[in-house]
Amino acid sequence: MIMNLLDLIKHHEGCSLRAYKCPAGKTTIGWGHNCDDNPIPQSVADRLLDLDIAVARATCIRLFPIWSHLGEVRQAVLVDMAYNLGEGGLRSFLRMRRCIEALDWAGAARELLDSKAARELGSRYRCLARMMESGKW
Repeated sequence: MIMNLLDLIKHHEGCSLRAYKCPAGKTTIGWGHNCDDNPIPQSVADRLLDLDIAVARATCIRLFPIWSHLGEVRQAVLVDMAYNLGEGGLRSFLRMRRCIEALDWAGAARELLDSKAARELGSRYRCLARMMESGKW
């Protein structure tokens, strides 16, 4: 039953959690938000970033049993990778993960660089490899 403006709009728009093209050809998400004509505000982008970082951090905590012993910088490297690659992508770094478990930072950095992600995003992954090896920002 429609009781107010919010109900009326929700009733007519429906909600999509994935972006799609509406009949007018506009990129749309959520309750009919037209991203082409009304980009999301910075505050919404920042909130999405916070939520995505929390998901990436939770992924890392699950994947790395020694998480609490890695230190802030190496944790940041892994969260950045999880953010960029998703859980499946980070999970696929089997040799790097073994090196991390063995506290072999040079090996972990080498394995990080020996990846499709590093070939596609060279400067990002070179930076991450330096941080992984050194433990420094």
